[in-house]
Amino acid sequence: MPSMCWRRELDVPSGGMRDIVEALSELSHRHPAAAAGLGLDGTTVDYTAAMEVLDDVETGRVLVVWTATFPVPDTRMAIAEVVGHAVFRDFVAQLRHEVLADASSAAAS
Repeated sequence: MPSMCWRRELDVPSGGMRDIVEALSELSHRHPAAAAGLGLDGTTVDYTAAMEVLDDVETGRVLVVWTATFPVPDTRMAIAEVVGHAVFRDFVAQLRHEVLADASSAAAS
């Protein structure tokens, strides 16, 4: 099965990691193909992904660079885009869960 590497550069407001993750979460659900799902809901996609957050103190914004590699079950670009958006949504959902869990742990301490 062929694979694809996707890189997204996102300009989001600066703040704590929780604010950044909320902005990413909102962005992850904006794309029309992401909303449609095209039958990928419930399908497991193995992928590797990494995220870099680069602060720009002067503008008060951050550049988030997200890179992922994932298998593409079909060589049509529309299918690859849908899988890419699904991978991004999954990554952001996991990150959101981790950030909220860390915030809860810190508050309990």
